[in-house]
Amino acid sequence: AAAATADPPPSSRRNALIGQLARAIGVRPPVLRLWEQRGLLYPIRDKATGYRIFEPAEQRTAHLIAVLRRGNVPFAIVHPVVETMRATGSTTRALAELARRDKEIQQASRRRLQGSAALLAYLDHESGDAQRLTGPPQ
Repeated sequence: AAAATADPPPSSRRNALIGQLARAIGVRPPVLRLWEQRGLLYPIRDKATGYRIFEPAEQRTAHLIAVLRRGNVPFAIVHPVVETMRATGSTTRALAELARRDKEIQQASRRRLQGSAALLAYLDHESGDAQRLTGPPQ
């Protein structure tokens, strides 16, 4: 959902070097290298210089990753969202995957809260039993 309200991706029909892309999406070049190491980005290499060159599609992917990471979305979720976008070519499907994973996280959080509430009720009940056995505090 955050990606839908974010700034639009840099409109580029040209390839970009790592520094240019980093400035355009508001990250530092080492961040883009990390994302490449994690298998999220696939820049091509200039044969003469070895520089990373980001084609427009990779620039859009980098922007999506930046938006998700700004929203504190963990890499475990970012990766399938990016893969869905690559496979389908659709940000709509990628956002649907993100929404599905968000729902899973909410359900897991709800289960943890319910477990905590049950534990608290149990501890309150046990402390009441102990107080009845020993009498009121002195």
